[in-house]
Amino acid sequence: MKSMNRDQQRRHIRTPQALPMTENRRSKNELVVTCFGAGSEVGRSCILVEISGKRILLDCGVNIGTTNPDERLPKLPGGAINVDLVLISHIHSDHLCSLPYLTEKRNCTAPIFMSRASLLLAPIMLADFLKVTDHPSFTKDQLEVSIKKVIGIDFHQRIEAVPGIFIRAIPAGHLLGATAFYVSCDGRSFLYTGDFSGAADHHLTGHQIPRLFPDLLITESTYGNKTREPMYRRERSFVQMVHRCVLQGGKVLIPVFAVGRLQEILLMLNDYWERMECPYPIFFSSNMGAKATEVYKKCVMWMNSTVQTGFFDLGKKSLNFSKVTQYDKLKSDISHACVMVATSGMLNNGPAFDFFVNKKWYDDRRNLIIFPGYCGEGTLGKAILERPEDNHILFEHPNGNKYDFYVNCKVERVSFSAHADQFEIITMCERLRPKNALCIHGDLDSVKTLAEKIKSDLNIDSRIASNCVPVEYSKADMVRVQISRDCLGGNSPTNSANNVSNNSCSASPNSFSGALTNPEIEGGPMRIIPISQAAQEIGISSSRIHLKRRVATKATHENICELVKDMNLVTKDDILSPPEPIQTKFFLIEFTEKGLLISYELRYRSKVNEFCCLVLKPRIV
Repeated sequence: MKSMNRDQQRRHIRTPQALPMTENRRSKNELVVTCFGAGSEVGRSCILVEISGKRILLDCGVNIGTTNPDERLPKLPGGAINVDLVLISHIHSDHLCSLPYLTEKRNCTAPIFMSRASLLLAPIMLADFLKVTDHPSFTKDQLEVSIKKVIGIDFHQRIEAVPGIFIRAIPAGHLLGATAFYVSCDGRSFLYTGDFSGAADHHLTGHQIPRLFPDLLITESTYGNKTREPMYRRERSFVQMVHRCVLQGGKVLIPVFAVGRLQEILLMLNDYWERMECPYPIFFSSNMGAKATEVYKKCVMWMNSTVQTGFFDLGKKSLNFSKVTQYDKLKSDISHACVMVATSGMLNNGPAFDFFVNKKWYDDRRNLIIFPGYCGEGTLGKAILERPEDNHILFEHPNGNKYDFYVNCKVERVSFSAHADQFEIITMCERLRPKNALCIHGDLDSVKTLAEKIKSDLNIDSRIASNCVPVEYSKADMVRVQISRDCLGGNSPTNSANNVSNNSCSASPNSFSGALTNPEIEGGPMRIIPISQAAQEIGISSSRIHLKRRVATKATHENICELVKDMNLVTKDDILSPPEPIQTKFFLIEFTEKGLLISYELRYRSKVNEFCCLVLKPRIV
């Protein structure tokens, strides 16, 4: 190892020793989960799942609320990190920001996957973390090398990420690009929710986790002991509170996270300000937030139907904040009533800290600070929310500075934290129907309360995790399934009498479809038969859903022909003559006076979204 100077030595963080991660792997029938972070805590999410002889690492984040650099990183074991696959659920610091450390300092060479939207936002988040963190665990060069190793995956896409491990990315709500991963390996499966939300908001849908019946559900538990009031009530209370304060001459400070909450709060306020014709200025102060918002504007295809309809059908600009301006120290007037939406969300640093503490917004009784998100232990936000009756704050900042002041302004908390509450988690769990559940990513009371609730209400074996303590699950029971050769197709190597019942499941990655039926005789195997055969035998039928979408555009037939060829939606030999409709591999494009009419099956929705976004780029319109 090369020698390091003193400054490098200070930046070089040694992680606590934990469980060994050697080549000695568990047997194929074992399913074991070990948290190196997020076990009965919020922060530094990093979970190892050992399933069917494979190792999968879920997330690799940091603890942003600690003043101790040694407690910032996950408690990974010493030596090179020997895993088969790394999955990143979303780009918040507590799930992402140890990734360069993992790949560049701990020599993890496994493939890394995250959603395509997350991959667009990840460099912004990592660069900001590097900028604001004392003694970071990686350098700018290591960040750039690390992010090039990440592979983007589409939502609802099922792929064989590495030989023998199949993954499916499912929208999780919470944040643009946030993903729940369904992982299957050699007949066993688990679903990792990451951070998720069941409620739709101004730009995202709620989670879209379907009924999957996994062997194990690994769920967040941030609000596992709480049930919050409906979103519309919280939103109404929030905007009225803000409006009332500025009418009385006060200033409103809203500390937010730069990615996700900033955009959502601005959409909420902008909509209310337009409807009520409010004259008071709304500012946002976050360089990182401004960069993230520009990325958001390019990601309409991953937002909710309201945003997509406005963008694709009505030609509206995405995330158009007509009543909001970015704060400028030289030009923006904040001497009178105004609204300031600023980072950081926990008030530990950034412009929000500067406005509240250094500019003494806390000292004016007319002013108001509203916390819309989660505040971790050891943060100024937490200290203010849990202040004593005399409003006296004694706070030691992570940089070593000590602050002593009295909070005279009004303090409110209206939770827009995009985490599922207890009711949403139980509802998701009831639909998913896992065999087992493991509660992580919450304080001890939250994970315990949620685990007990899942067990009592749903009769599902539910446990909690502690850092570096393996949680073991029983060996899998084998279920025999007999597959009809008609489901496998004539070219399948397994299409022989000897292989149909015994080896067809091992023919992966060949895929097949059919109807799963109960055994013909008691104790016999279940059967997978063609839909046509099932229709004759038991009277079931299948349907395909066809949709149509209009796209307002002035693109010519020639423009569209060029685009579909660039996207490999047609072959080079296809003759595309104007003004005839264009039949691509996935959808039909018809030309109308107002633009395009696209006809497609529901399963090709993501391809249609991608095409529509490219159609509306300036080079085509």
